[in-house]
Amino acid sequence: STGASELEWSVSLTYRLEGGDDAVAKLAKRVRLLSTETVASVNRAVDMLNRGSINCPEDTCIVYSTSNKGHYLLYRRGKREAALASAGVPQQCLFAGRILMIGDC
Repeated sequence: STGASELEWSVSLTYRLEGGDDAVAKLAKRVRLLSTETVASVNRAVDMLNRGSINCPEDTCIVYSTSNKGHYLLYRRGKREAALASAGVPQQCLFAGRILMIGDC
């Protein structure tokens, strides 16, 4: 079995999306938004993605976390730049930590 460190999806490979619902809705036109009926937790989404029980052929997707009341961008290991590019987020919009400002930065 693969060790947790080698799993393609990980809770550490996420960004919290800030910038409001409109910005998230706009981003969701380009990046798969997982249905809250399927999953509404980052941990659960990561687990399901790694087990293949959520379909996401792309390198990135968005999940809503009910406990944290916010949307998160998840990306495959090694695909951070691709994820940011698909989200259309310039590097300078990256804040310290795991937060992405989408919309205007």
